[in-house]
Amino acid sequence: MPGTKVKGNQGSDKICKKVRCSYCKKEITWQEGDPLPPYFPFCSARCKLVDLGSWLEEEYRIKEYFSRREAND
Repeated sequence: MPGTKVKGNQGSDKICKKVRCSYCKKEITWQEGDPLPPYFPFCSARCKLVDLGSWLEEEYRIKEYFSRREAND
């Protein structure tokens, strides 16, 4: 994952990681070595729950890569 070098508190260089929220596309930033943000890969509890609701309502689907005929063989 690409990152940007920033100066740490003790003068050491740290890598700043950036990704986009899987739901709203807001930028999420954290420093290498720090724990991941609490709702990663989402920016907030709301985005996490809205995405879960979309899965539960079957708005998202995983593409089927094999035919039903192959499954019965």
